[in-house]
This record gives sequence, structure tokens and C-alpha cells, in this order.
Amino acid sequence: MSPAARVYLIAIVGWDGLFAAWATAAVVRRVTTIGLDPLELVLVGTALELSAFVGEIPTGVVADLYGRRISVAIGYALVGLGFLAETLATGFGSIVLAQVVWGGGWTFVSGAREAWIADEIGEDDAARLYLRASQWGQAATLAGIGASVGLAGWTLETPMWISSLLFVALAGWLAVNMREPGFRPVPRESLSTWSAFGQTLARGVGAVRARPALITLLAVAVLAGTASEAMDRLREIHLIQELRLPEVAGLGAVHWIGGLN
Repeated sequence: MSPAARVYLIAIVGWDGLFAAWATAAVVRRVTTIGLDPLELVLVGTALELSAFVGEIPTGVVADLYGRRISVAIGYALVGLGFLAETLATGFGSIVLAQVVWGGGWTFVSGAREAWIADEIGEDDAARLYLRASQWGQAATLAGIGASVGLAGWTLETPMWISSLLFVALAGWLAVNMREPGFRPVPRESLSTWSAFGQTLARGVGAVRARPALITLLAVAVLAGTASEAMDRLREIHLIQELRLPEVAGLGAVHWIGGLN
């Protein structure tokens, strides 16, 4: 395995494992410690996804102009700082701000990791690596959930603190170890901009109007997305407050949620 492939696997495994460790405790903490209500939980998700949507274009310019390495390192650092900010948060407003930070961080990473490794090892080898990385990432997710449940025996914040700090440390490690001799900056006149985004959107709308089947596919995508939002944002509060998960043999809400995950 090439050095670049190893770095990519570490980046994926670190992201998936640390995210799972942080999120398992964070979703429980929002309900049990902070006391967010269903509307606030949905608005927290809205803030995250809106920041990710708005940031996709300008952060993509950073990756194309200055390099995928710096974009990924910035992204991991911002995600870690966003996680840290929510760990320190005591109310709805501060959690929303934390979501904006790490949602913006995600846009620096989105697509940049995959573009980097494709440049370094070639598209054919990268395609095989994507599958392996996905498998390793799923294993890391399971490990992260288990670690979160175990560490939450001290406090819910414990796995959140550790995951946040390790995310920032991983950002520094990637900044040093992501070599990119294959990177070629995109000419400034060819960079993705909001103007180009508008032109692409207009062409897409024209293509959809010309093919009614695409309208059906888009409708399915919208319905699937809105349905998943209810599950993503309201599952924990429903299980904890409505179903009243029992505390049996020392098992609390974080243990049940971790097991279900």
C-alpha cells in the first residue's frame, strides 16, 4: 500500500470513528442535559445543513486553488473546533453556532479527500481504495460507538472532549503527512463560482423540464430527505422522553442509544 493510501485510510477511519464517538454522546446530551425541545432539535439540524450548503462553493475554491491538503486540514480542524464548541455549549444558541462551525468545516473536506487521493494514486486504484476505506470506516464507526458508551460512564462530555481534541490533532497530522505532488491548481478563470453555480442550475432545470421522469426522481429525493430529517433529529428525544428508556442494571440513555446505533 502506498503512503498516500495509508494517509487516506487514516483520514477516513479517524473521521468515522471520532464522529461516532462524539455524536453518540452529543445527541443524548442535547436531550437530557441541555433540554432541547423537538423544534430546537430540528433547527439545530437546519443550521448545520444550511451552513454546509452555503459553504460548498467558496470552500471548493480553496481546494482547487491552494490544494486539497490545506482544504482537508482546515476542514478537520473546524469540525474538531465545532465539536469542542458544542461540548462547552450550555444552550440552544451556542449549539447552533457550533453546528455552523463544523458544518462549514465539512464543506472543506467534502470531495477534497477523494480528489486528493485520485490525483496521487490514479482513478482506478482510488476506486478500489474507496471501497476498502468505506469498510474500514464502518468498523471504526462501531468502535467509536463502543468507546463513547464506555467513556460516558464518567460524564456525557468525556467522549465529546476526547473526540473533539483528537479531531484537531488529526487535522495537524494530515497537514504534515498529506503530500500532493500530483496537485495542479485550477486556473482562476475556471474556478467554481456562484455565477457558474447559477448557470449549472439553470441548465439542470432545463434538463429536468425536458424529461418528466427526472421530476419524479427529484420528488423522491425530496421526500426521502425530509423523511430522514425527522428520524435524524427526533429519534433520541422520542426514545428518551416518550418511550422512557428504562435504566436497568446501570444502563442509561447513552447505552440504549449506542446499542441501537
